Formats: sequence, C-alpha cells, structure tokens
Amino acid sequence: MGFASTAMGATQLGLNLVGDYMSWKDQRENAKAQERALSQQANAVGKNLAYTFQNYELQRVDAFDAVQTNALGMESSVRAAINEETGGDSRTGRALQRAAHADTLRTVSGIKDIYERQSDEISLNKEMAKRSAMDEIANIKAQAPQMPSYWSLLGNIAGDTLNVYNSYQNALNSAQSQGMELDT
Repeated sequence: MGFASTAMGATQLGLNLVGDYMSWKDQRENAKAQERALSQQANAVGKNLAYTFQNYELQRVDAFDAVQTNALGMESSVRAAINEETGGDSRTGRALQRAAHADTLRTVSGIKDIYERQSDEISLNKEMAKRSAMDEIANIKAQAPQMPSYWSLLGNIAGDTLNVYNSYQNALNSAQSQGMELDT
C-alpha cells in the first residue's frame, strides 16, 4: 500500500509539473504571436500616417500651384492677344497689359489668402490624423498580452508540489486513524 501510494503521488506530481510547464510554454508562445500581430498593426498605422501626411503636403502644394498657374496663364494669354493685334507697342496695348498684370497680382494675393486658409486646414487635418494614429497605437498597446513569467511557473510548480504533499499527508493521517501504516 505505501509504495503504491508514494509512486502514485510521484507520478501525479510529475504529470502536474509537465502539464504546468506545457501550459506555461503555450501561454508564452500565444503571447508572442499576439505581440507580433499587434506590432504589425502598429506599423501599419504608422505607415498609413506617413502616407496621409504626404498626401496633405501634396494638397498644400497643389492648392497654390493650380491657382497661380491659372492666373499667370491668363496674363500670358492677354499679352499674346495684345501683341498679335497691336504688335505690342501701342498705348492701349500697354494699358491692357498693365491691367492684366494688376489683375494677376490681385489674383495672386487672393491665392495667397486662400492658400493660407487651406494650409491652416491641412495643418489641422494633419494634427487630427496624428492624434488619431496615436490613439489607435495606444489602443493596440492596451491589447498587448501579459507574458507569463518564470515566477508564475515556479508558483504553479510549488503549488502542485504542496498539493501532492498534502494529499500524501492526508492519506497518511487517514491510514493512521484507521490503525494502518503506510510504507514510505
């Protein structure tokens, strides 16, 4: 009876220890895999933010270039028409060119105002995109798994050892209360 009881206790302890280790190892592997997936998500958010910033800067440049090109094109068209009709050397032609140039300057001044407003809006959009990305990354970090430590493994092993020891002590006390003896 004693040897079988001791062997069963040792077998139970061995199985518990192996089970604790395998469970701990699986938890670590799952946590690492989840960590890699979350890291890829965070990298995708960063890459998306970089592309968004790039697009906003292109919008900023395009906003100024498009309107300025149209204004300068209008002035060139007026000059070409005046040169074609008057040879470019008449008082009326020069007055028209000055008027077209003044219109271009007013247009460019208006363009600069529009550009500044659009530029401010783009800056605000960039700030909003940055904050949104930071919030998304913070949420990803909050989902990060808790990596099981070596201390948790040691705690489980100690708990299992204590349980087997208590079971043995209970069996010993039970046998003694019935007037029997356990061989150890």
